[in-house]
Amino acid sequence: LVMVLNACAVSNNLYMNDATPYEKGTGSAYRGVGSGFAPRLDSVSGAGNVYYTNRLNIMPNLCAGAQGHLKNNLSGRLSLNFPFILGGIGFRGGLQYSFLPATSKFNFALGGDLGFVLSRDSIRIWGRMNALNPEVAGITSADLFMPFTIQLNDHSRLTITPRLSTQAFWIRHNVADAHSYSYSPTILGVSGNIRIRQTNMEMSVLKVNGVLMPSLGVSRSWSL
Repeated sequence: LVMVLNACAVSNNLYMNDATPYEKGTGSAYRGVGSGFAPRLDSVSGAGNVYYTNRLNIMPNLCAGAQGHLKNNLSGRLSLNFPFILGGIGFRGGLQYSFLPATSKFNFALGGDLGFVLSRDSIRIWGRMNALNPEVAGITSADLFMPFTIQLNDHSRLTITPRLSTQAFWIRHNVADAHSYSYSPTILGVSGNIRIRQTNMEMSVLKVNGVLMPSLGVSRSWSL
């Protein structure tokens, strides 16, 4: 419970990219566990002043989402993430255009996502208010990606996705102050996702201010 209540603003780095387009009237949904970035605060003074020097931790997420056909080879994407289970929720939505038909053994696509994470200052548990993450106001993100997918056989496919992202972590000057400033690193990365039947396993390596940071996830998907 202590770990759960330490922080609740965590970005969603489970990307679930796949260049294969959906056919008309089809889609898929998934749920799983991923990871993301959370600000690693230096300290908070007795007066509530927040001190932060642009460092990040890797933290777990519960994730769920859906993707589906919109028009021709254009797909829509929507995901939710629940940092530390309690106290926060993240939304991400985007579009992807695939360049080859769904019957191709190889495909590539171009897409983009926008997202945000809402953070709560406190939460009531068993009738008692518990502090959560008053130092962080929330997170916003933007992601540009280009997945390449190879159909390995009838039941599995591999996707490699280069990406360019930015994530803005909004840090309050003081825990009692609504005003905040952002730490907004540009992130270069590559993600690998292998799908075997309904199971997806994903690993990303993301370069944040010259530091390589991993992100792992596993999920289960089903057709809609």
